[in-house]
Amino acid sequence: MCIRDSYWLVRVPPGPQTIRTRRIGYAVNRVPVTVPFRGRLTQDIGIAVSALLVEGVTVTADAVSRAEGELATATVVEIEAIRHQTATSLAGVLELAPGVELQPPGLDNTQQISLRAVATSGSSTSPFGLGGGTSSQDLAAFGTLIILDDVPVSNNSNLQSLGPTGELSFTTSAGGGIDLRRIPASTLERVEIIRGVPSARWGDLTQGAIIVDTRAGEVDPEIRGQLDVRTGEFSVVGGRTIGTKHTATATFDFADTRSAPGFSDDHAYRFAAQLKHRAEINSDLQLEYGVDFYQLFDDRPENPNTGSEGRFSESRDRGLRVVERARLRLGQATRVSFTGALTMVQQRSFSESPKGRGALPLTNRLAEGRQEGRFVMGSYTARVDVDGNPGSGYGRLEFAHDRLLLGISHEVRAGLEFRSEWNTGPGTQFDI
Repeated sequence: MCIRDSYWLVRVPPGPQTIRTRRIGYAVNRVPVTVPFRGRLTQDIGIAVSALLVEGVTVTADAVSRAEGELATATVVEIEAIRHQTATSLAGVLELAPGVELQPPGLDNTQQISLRAVATSGSSTSPFGLGGGTSSQDLAAFGTLIILDDVPVSNNSNLQSLGPTGELSFTTSAGGGIDLRRIPASTLERVEIIRGVPSARWGDLTQGAIIVDTRAGEVDPEIRGQLDVRTGEFSVVGGRTIGTKHTATATFDFADTRSAPGFSDDHAYRFAAQLKHRAEINSDLQLEYGVDFYQLFDDRPENPNTGSEGRFSESRDRGLRVVERARLRLGQATRVSFTGALTMVQQRSFSESPKGRGALPLTNRLAEGRQEGRFVMGSYTARVDVDGNPGSGYGRLEFAHDRLLLGISHEVRAGLEFRSEWNTGPGTQFDI
């Protein structure tokens, strides 16, 4: 194929000259000519086709822009900041937000968070209520919403109360909010903390929301380990492309904390694993499946060094969650998405302690009837067991449409949401 263009050059000085030709998609060419003193010169110049090479363009998705609609009260923590934080769980990553007190990395004690907590006599003095202090009733009723991979984590699926435990102590989240120790920091990709009124999508609570995205897609293999006088942690993260349409991502994490090495045998350890599969069926349909599992053990054996003979407790929490997400694009402006999740948790905790005071008449009778009661005076041993099997089911169908109206871009979003929670465990049991 030949394309001919004609050009006229006037008032060119006579004598030797060079004509240089340039055109996008063609090679540069230089032709020497001799311009006569009088008359005109006609010269044909051929140029060769060349591959187009222009300066690269980098497109960056601004993650902070996702928080612009949250009344300027959002903090976004990206992967680079998470990597430089010596955190073993989500609680440590939240310390990067303004107003959160710094704590040594570890798994000792239940880790919960309460943004803009309701003021009560038991509330923490920390602006975020991180690290304990806020009562479980407050957290359950006004708990900060945590969105893990587009799925709300239930604050209330425990459906039980620890009751009048007196001096007995537990390191379990039963009856309260979410124990952040179950979410390893090594699996996190992005954390958005909305301290103000959440967006319309998550606007069902009074204490803001924490939106958490875990690692997914193609991820360079990463093996990390950290060790200090209290805590050791080892984690493996990696993801690869399988074929042209599939990616698989896996994360494994193990952490162990000893609260006071050499003084007590108190320790907590966690194992967590997550598998994700993402399929790009075509440019309009994307499917994602995920399974994550965790085990969280917290042991507080008897310690004669502190004069607390006969006092000990154990907590055993484990959970399994299955998530499925589908996104379908209908044209350039319409999107339909579905998110579903099923979560099963098992809680096995007990606390035992000697008591040294009087008590009301006691009986072990559970049914109606008459029985001789006994007064317990002096010292005795009290034990409380918390056995729960909480579960929750979640589903959400969303429709979104973008349109331009009066020169302003608008988004219309509508959806249906389903939630169900239950507990098949026996609950709280007392024994004396």
